[in-house]
Amino acid sequence: MPWGLAKKTRRRMEAALGFIQARRCATVASLAKELGVDWDGAKRITNLLRKEGKVVVVVYGGKMLWCVDEEAAEEAVNEVRMELWRLICSAKLTHVYPARLARLAAEDVHAMKVFMKYVSMDDLTKAGGLKLFDATLRDLLGEALDRRARKKIYAVPRGFCKKPPQRVKPRIYKPPHNNIVTFWVDERVARDLELAARTLGVDKPQLIRRAIERLLEQYRHML
Repeated sequence: MPWGLAKKTRRRMEAALGFIQARRCATVASLAKELGVDWDGAKRITNLLRKEGKVVVVVYGGKMLWCVDEEAAEEAVNEVRMELWRLICSAKLTHVYPARLARLAAEDVHAMKVFMKYVSMDDLTKAGGLKLFDATLRDLLGEALDRRARKKIYAVPRGFCKKPPQRVKPRIYKPPHNNIVTFWVDERVARDLELAARTLGVDKPQLIRRAIERLLEQYRHML
C-alpha cells in the first residue's frame, strides 16, 4: 500500500491550512464546512497538519482549536475569556448561568463576532454554545453554586469587574501515545479494500490485519 498522501488529501490539507492561517485559529466543525467534508474527514486533515508541525492544538471550553502557533492559541483562549468577562460586567450580573450568557451574546454584535469563530450561529444558544460558556464560567468563577439544577448558577464575586482576568497560557494538546499504526491509501485502493471486505464478509480492519499477518508469515523466517 502506498505511504504517500493522495493528491486530493494534499489539496485539502493546503486549503485547511490556508483557512486556519487566515483566521489564526479554527474548529474542526468550521473546517468541515469550509472543505465540504464531514467532521471525521476534517479531523483527519487537521491531524495530518499537526503531525507535519504546521498547526498546534489546544482544548478550551470543550472545543478543540487548531491554531497556526502557540501565540495564536493563547490569543484565542483569552479573547473568549475577555468577552465573557465584558458581558458579565456590562450587564452588572451578580449571578450568571450559561443560558443567560448565551442570550446576552446573541444580542451583542461584538460578542457574536467573537463566539461565532468557535460556535455556529444556530448553535450559539444550544448545546455547543452552552458548553463553551459553562466551561469558561468555571474557568473564570470557579465551581457552580448549584450543580443540581439543569442550569448551573455561578456567583460573580465582589470586585470581579474592577480588572479584567489575567491572561492564561493554554496547554498544548498532545494525543496519547499508543501502538496504533496509521497510514493512508489512495481512493482506488480504498475502494478495492471496501469491495474485498464486503466479498469476504469482514470489516476493513479485519481484512487489513489478515493481509498484514499473511505478509509477515512469508518473511517471518528472515526475522
